[in-house]
Amino acid sequence: MVFWVVEISCFLLYVEEENVREAKAEPASVSTADQKQSVDTGTHLFTMIEDTKHLPYDFEVQLRRAVLEHNVDVASLRNKDGYSLLHFVLVQNRPQFVQPLFRTGCWKSLQNLAVDADSGSEHTGKTAADMVVDLRSRKLQKEMDTYTVWEKSLNLIHMDARIGNLAGVKRWLEYSCDLHMELDCMSCSTLYWACIGGNIEIVRLLLSLGVDHRTLNSRKETLLHAACMMGHHHLIELLVTECQVVSGSTISCSVCWKCLLMFCRENMFPSVL
Repeated sequence: MVFWVVEISCFLLYVEEENVREAKAEPASVSTADQKQSVDTGTHLFTMIEDTKHLPYDFEVQLRRAVLEHNVDVASLRNKDGYSLLHFVLVQNRPQFVQPLFRTGCWKSLQNLAVDADSGSEHTGKTAADMVVDLRSRKLQKEMDTYTVWEKSLNLIHMDARIGNLAGVKRWLEYSCDLHMELDCMSCSTLYWACIGGNIEIVRLLLSLGVDHRTLNSRKETLLHAACMMGHHHLIELLVTECQVVSGSTISCSVCWKCLLMFCRENMFPSVL
């Protein structure tokens, strides 16, 4: 009898040790899986920049998913030549791909990165700003200057709204009663950035505080432009049905009209059509 008790005790001890060992090993396996996903994501994003069949919108959708849903650290993504996403956009002369990096909140972490020192590239050790000077492209330089200044003008609540961080927005609203009323250098409000971020709870929260939904930014974009550009159908529905923001003067670009009309047909809003 004593023998069986000893055997069972030893077995239970063994099982406990195995469980502890597996628990310690689990983070490593998860980390490896995350690392693989990050590499695969990076490869896909670099391919989208290089392949001209991919549009900036497609790139932005994948980038937003990687950053906000899978928590991929974009600053760690490098290709075989040691380029970051921003470096590669410049090398491939794809200025239209700069905006997605800005709208997804990646700009700040990318703009001061240098090309890897061990890459052997002609741009080794250079930042994006240095590369633009070497490339002598006015269009690239204009994009870099625009988004560098724009990023600096965003306040903290703008940044949280841009990435759909509801907890962050609420925290800043508690900190200041009027911080959400401030505009950035392009006259974009916190509500505009919330429409870019796509979190309907943030949008509803800001609307409940009486934020004006009829304003235009300096690019003549409305909230509906922002929602349409990002393909946020749930926000389009809110803006169309509750804010009644649609009129001939509200939407001027064909892309937004296409997105809006598609949404209205799918949801049967004949009054808008």
